Amino acid sequence: MRGAARLGAQGAILLSLIALLLLSGAHSSRHTEPSAPVPTYDASAVRDSATDAAFDIPDDLRFLTSAELCAALHMAWNRDWQRVVGALTLLVGQAIDCEGSQASKLLLYPAYYNYGAALERRGNLSAALEAYRRALAVQPQGVEAARALRRHNALVLPPAETCNEAELAAAQLPAYTPHGTGDFVRLEAGRFSANGAPFVVRGVNYYPSRAPWRRFLTEADLQTVAQELDLLAAAGVNTIRIFAWHAALFQCPDSGVVPRPEGFARLDGVLRLAAERNMRVLLTLNDLPDLLVRPLYTDSERADAQSLFIVTRYRDEPAILAFDLRNEGDIDYVRGYARAADVIAWLNQLAPRVRAAAPNHLITAGWNEGSLATERAVDFLSFHHWRSAENLRQRINALRAGSRKPILLQELGYPARAGNRAALAEQARKLEAALRTAEDAELLGWLLWTAFDFPTDVTCIPPACPSADNAEHHFGLWTTDYAPKPAVQVLERFTGKR
Repeated sequence: MRGAARLGAQGAILLSLIALLLLSGAHSSRHTEPSAPVPTYDASAVRDSATDAAFDIPDDLRFLTSAELCAALHMAWNRDWQRVVGALTLLVGQAIDCEGSQASKLLLYPAYYNYGAALERRGNLSAALEAYRRALAVQPQGVEAARALRRHNALVLPPAETCNEAELAAAQLPAYTPHGTGDFVRLEAGRFSANGAPFVVRGVNYYPSRAPWRRFLTEADLQTVAQELDLLAAAGVNTIRIFAWHAALFQCPDSGVVPRPEGFARLDGVLRLAAERNMRVLLTLNDLPDLLVRPLYTDSERADAQSLFIVTRYRDEPAILAFDLRNEGDIDYVRGYARAADVIAWLNQLAPRVRAAAPNHLITAGWNEGSLATERAVDFLSFHHWRSAENLRQRINALRAGSRKPILLQELGYPARAGNRAALAEQARKLEAALRTAEDAELLGWLLWTAFDFPTDVTCIPPACPSADNAEHHFGLWTTDYAPKPAVQVLERFTGKR
């Protein structure tokens, strides 16, 4: 799952911008912004008086009350971007929000970006570039503003990162010892099997409640992971899907493939803990990739070498059900961050290399919508679903009409805030209907999004914390304090624990 800023928003969807901005690249699907290294920006660009004037705050705004400023902001949105930026600048300076948590600060990114686009259309390029730079100062992972700067050769790439001999020596990893017992998961007659018996995936997408996305392989505490996996195992979960963010696993990119021991220690530990509970792991590669500095799909040598390092390290681990080559790569071309042809070409060239490095493991690619595009590369299709059970049935039928490959429902979920009894009941009802549809269709199985709710202070990139409290924090089956939602009872009925 991945969130995203909708830059062309009308005033009527201002609140959705607030809700989504900080989670762009926090998913899901939820994941779109480039990973480290973060580009730097041309600070030496010449500013002239016209550029400075473009960012002057209209005088009349300075005399408005906070309520009047909010009204002016809404009225000016998508009509007068200089006025929008001026109103937001005053609101942020006075620590005033019109709507929601940190709303004014969050809206500065799309405001500056849209102002830059408007200035560029009017031919004021120097002021436009300054607006894009200011957008990135607010949201350093803002792919739209970074791409606009790059288009004008104003995006300065970061300096080369290399390791010295001592750092390279310290980066050596201990050998990995597999922890899973029994056979690798295989495909036989269109079904998963393991240890001579059918294996149906009944799982969850997993991040620790207080260490999602970027924090997973940099901050996750393995003792907490063990406790959370115990909860999942007790509910009958037999598979978890996890995500490998390469920037947390590798360092000194200009020195070749140099692992970060602390990142791999966490990944090793999660695999061990899952295997000890007889869980299988669907390991997703290329999460939160670089789409700006070395774009994954057209300059993939470094990222591919890192993927192959991961795959080779775990090639003998039977607890790994399959390698997922990319989370929601179709979103990258739907949103214009890459060309569809480049994404699919990359997928098709990486898949045989992964298969050769880990011949006992299956391969998939977790697309959100257009999973048929991945057919050539994968052993089984994976798709994500956020709509009704009836629509799920239609999508399964369409996939089967287009391909004979077996199908995994890789992400399925509905949000519900703890304490909202109606929402919790609706989450359980929708989940029950969707899972019944998936079971009746005899898929390879399903994985719910997600195991736990996320607190707003762990889904953000400092200093812009906490995140706006949007629906993406509330897809969990359990709350942030591990209280089960009614959806857990639904899960247990389908796993046979109830």
